[in-house]
Amino acid sequence: MNNTYTGQVLLEFALRNGRTIATKSFHQGISKILRPQYLTDQHQVTYFLLNLGGGGVAGDTYCQDFELGEKVQVHLTTQSAMKIFTANGGMPVRQKTKISLADDALLEYINDPVILYEGAKYCQTTAIDLTSRSHLFFVDSLTQGWDELNQGFKYDEIDNSCQIIVDGQLEVLDRLRLRPQNTDLVTLGRLEKYTHLASGWVITPSIAHLALVNVVERLEQKYDVLLGISELSISGFAFRILAQNSQTILQLIAELRNIFRESNDLPVVTENRKY
Repeated sequence: MNNTYTGQVLLEFALRNGRTIATKSFHQGISKILRPQYLTDQHQVTYFLLNLGGGGVAGDTYCQDFELGEKVQVHLTTQSAMKIFTANGGMPVRQKTKISLADDALLEYINDPVILYEGAKYCQTTAIDLTSRSHLFFVDSLTQGWDELNQGFKYDEIDNSCQIIVDGQLEVLDRLRLRPQNTDLVTLGRLEKYTHLASGWVITPSIAHLALVNVVERLEQKYDVLLGISELSISGFAFRILAQNSQTILQLIAELRNIFRESNDLPVVTENRKY
């Protein structure tokens, strides 16, 4: 373990008598883990990840490492939003996440928004290694924080990258970099009128071919959002959501999550995941 991190979490999971359990659990610094909960059945375990520091400041570094053995089912989420405060021209807050899924392992990873305040810098790297028999629903979201003049987009930089390797081959490489001081984010083709952004990946061999255009049209009619969904070269799709508030994004994520759960014969979740 590396005690130079501001916060660090490690979880490893295995299946024991039909029950998913953590065979290794470690946290240090201001990152904590709540006790496991079985909200749907004994097969799928839920863990809440906590940050007790109140928010990230310049130079903070966070590390997360999750390893899922064969046939386990895990739901990971945060207890509250992560706040990133001003860097004062200094180093960004950095978060590194590494995820590994074995055959028939299923992971739902849903973060509350990362909120960037005036002058904030945030760099996030995510590496996901799975097999062609793994199941993944991964999403995180970003939004601007309050600023004194209420002008919006006052943070300095977001640099968010994700790579997904399937059976040893790089299949997905994505990078989102926003610098509001250099680019007008409210223009056409950028974030336009929206302030909240979510990105996600749905990868599962059991998902049926979706009429993605119909899914987008139905959800955009139901919510005040811009939604983009793209099929991947592997079995699944990527999505991005632009919205005006976090609650709308959570509702839309719940609908996309249920598409994933239905494809894997899991119970549909009708209640809000935490509230």
